Amino acid sequence: MSKKERPHQPKIHSETKNSLIAIALIGIAVILILAAVDKAGPVGRFIYVILQNLFGWGYYMLPTIAVLVAFLFLIARQRVFVVTSFLGAALFIVSGLGLIDIIFENKGGFLGRIMGLLEIPFGYTASIIISLVLLIAAVLITFNASIKFKKVETEKLAEPAREAPDNEPEEAAITEPEPPIANPAAVAKMDKIKIADDFPMPPARKSPVRAKTYANYIVPPLTLLKTSVEKPTSGDLRANANIIKRTLESFGIAVEMGEINIGPKVTRYTLKPAEGVKISKILTLNQDLALALAAHPIRIEAPIPGKSLVGIEVPNKSAAVVRLGSLMAYPDFKESGPLAFILGRGVSGEPVMADLEKMPHLMVAGSTGSGKSVSIHALLVSLLYKNSPDTLRLALIDPKRVELSIYGGVPHLINGRLWPRD
Repeated sequence: MSKKERPHQPKIHSETKNSLIAIALIGIAVILILAAVDKAGPVGRFIYVILQNLFGWGYYMLPTIAVLVAFLFLIARQRVFVVTSFLGAALFIVSGLGLIDIIFENKGGFLGRIMGLLEIPFGYTASIIISLVLLIAAVLITFNASIKFKKVETEKLAEPAREAPDNEPEEAAITEPEPPIANPAAVAKMDKIKIADDFPMPPARKSPVRAKTYANYIVPPLTLLKTSVEKPTSGDLRANANIIKRTLESFGIAVEMGEINIGPKVTRYTLKPAEGVKISKILTLNQDLALALAAHPIRIEAPIPGKSLVGIEVPNKSAAVVRLGSLMAYPDFKESGPLAFILGRGVSGEPVMADLEKMPHLMVAGSTGSGKSVSIHALLVSLLYKNSPDTLRLALIDPKRVELSIYGGVPHLINGRLWPRD
């Protein structure tokens, strides 16, 4: 008789753990508020007295901080750095108590008096500055954020568009149901379009100037399209990263795991091989990684274009539906050229776009169920939202009368009908 196999113990997903921690923190915040107004019974009074002596006026910061940390757990799409978040919250409390004790004497509790000792060697003003610096650092640590300054491209803003009339109004925004006014200046904005790595593009060039206006045409609002954002189920990210690392190490490949990007259908785990490791050796382990992760199929991208990293794409347990309305609301799409269209959402979460102006020909092909019809609809809807009937004329031919019949009444059609004719 062989040894009895251990019964499989179900694991709690990391998303569920995050939700439980968030609910617990919100419950603690509510109890602290009730204890402050003497509505939590004798236990609440005891907690209030202890924490009031320990934190002073800083007691009233605790519920707010607990709710903020709970919010971090709820919105987390990727791995949550628990230690870092709590460390930032603790630093925020301590530095805040020190600031309170320095400005308002003996109001920061026991911890505030300890931090208030900074005033002895540094003086009043310098100790306040130190406390403020620690507060800002605590916020950055808690939210895993950084301070960035965006460079303003003044040259592009100051450059006038060629052949643009002096009193020409700006082009109507797509998000508002207002009649668009043809504006040659808007054509000059088609300089930057984010394209997937599979669709390299030459530098953008200017489109011909629109000569006509269509005063009676109203751009349809984006509210006609669904914009709900669904969240895919990607499983335990940390466990999968450890499985990938252990599997590669079992074949003598030392790697350092990097960031994790959750896409609508796949999750990409990035890793950096040690020096001397051949990329071809990693590519041969496709089936072994699929077996270890219990996921099929997986894709190894070695290297990731533009990075010295290897990407391993693992299918999500449940895919998320990508809504066209949420992608068309991105500023990159609104500022793109008149022939730009949406392809989908990438692994990093950014919309993937292309421009028909850069394509001599376009063929949509694939097996059954691969998304050919969805791609055609996304292309047509993108063009209809970016162009009036004067700037875009369509001739749609649908012999089977299945896919394109819904476009039968749009004013962009030549003669307002589909071919072949009845």
